[in-house]
Amino acid sequence: MFQDTRNVNTESLRIVLENGKVDDISYSKSNNTITRVFKNGFWGYHINCNNRKAMENLLTIEETCKDEQKPYGILYPKERPKNTYYKPKIDQRDIDTEEKIRFLKEIDVKNVKSVKISYFEESTWTHYQNEEFEVSSYYPRIGVSILCIARSGNILQMAKESRAMIGGWELVEKWNLQELADKASSRALNLLTAHTVKGGSMRVLLDQQLGGVFIHEAVGHAMEADSVLEGRSILSDTLGKKIASECLTVVDDPTLDGFGSYAFDDEGVPSSRHELIKEGVHVGYLHSTETSSILSSVPIGGNARAEGASKPLVRMSNTFVVEGDMGLDEMLCELGNGLYL
Repeated sequence: MFQDTRNVNTESLRIVLENGKVDDISYSKSNNTITRVFKNGFWGYHINCNNRKAMENLLTIEETCKDEQKPYGILYPKERPKNTYYKPKIDQRDIDTEEKIRFLKEIDVKNVKSVKISYFEESTWTHYQNEEFEVSSYYPRIGVSILCIARSGNILQMAKESRAMIGGWELVEKWNLQELADKASSRALNLLTAHTVKGGSMRVLLDQQLGGVFIHEAVGHAMEADSVLEGRSILSDTLGKKIASECLTVVDDPTLDGFGSYAFDDEGVPSSRHELIKEGVHVGYLHSTETSSILSSVPIGGNARAEGASKPLVRMSNTFVVEGDMGLDEMLCELGNGLYL
């Protein structure tokens, strides 16, 4: 039998400006304790209850599933996580909401029909404990997005720029939000006179942002081991096979300095770098402690992630394509008569 408890305390603020006026301000605070029990391949799960309730639930599971024992358990790595408390240079909670609104209102966007500026901040305290160890963390996250909509006659076009990172108010002051707004508005206006692309099959070159989205959706989710076990992944039978060009290496790494970073996942497993595709060959999946016990002979884990009081699922962290050795001009030359997206 296995049992763990996760306490999550979250405080968040969201501000939305529409054409220079405050459209929405929302503040929330939550504190939840999630208890899980595992036996014979089945989970018992409770939110905000004592361990006695969880044990009662386990007994119910045992009685219901006593004839359906699953031949696997949980694989935990030997390494133990360390307490991690991220201290921002300027705690966003120390900045008055009115000051944040004034700061956002200074962003000046001209010649477009509509501008929507969204700001969010979130502070999350997590304490995880099982029979062998306990560990805690604190992470502040902050972000700003600017959406511009341009119009010419009956034609509407939009463009968006955003920044988000682990840290405090110092990041908002560091980001050149006016430059982001100018970039978004310029692209929306340029799209009004853009030519229609001729349909057909052709080669394409993706920029970093679109390439990141493509890798996230087409590759990352298909590498999540729970999707593989549920038969929802197109990469369920490709492990060890060549599935892409030898130029392509894809990595998921929560240890990097990024928005999806964490010292340990929501099962208390220390974060680590995982190669998913190496030089075109599919070399690994993303795992929880449970999926690792089914699909791997060694403990992997580290990608069990939960949103608030929800159950941990296998999900990505910072997923990216490893940088190659070709410059943009060389790639455009290689692209030939194709599309740069």
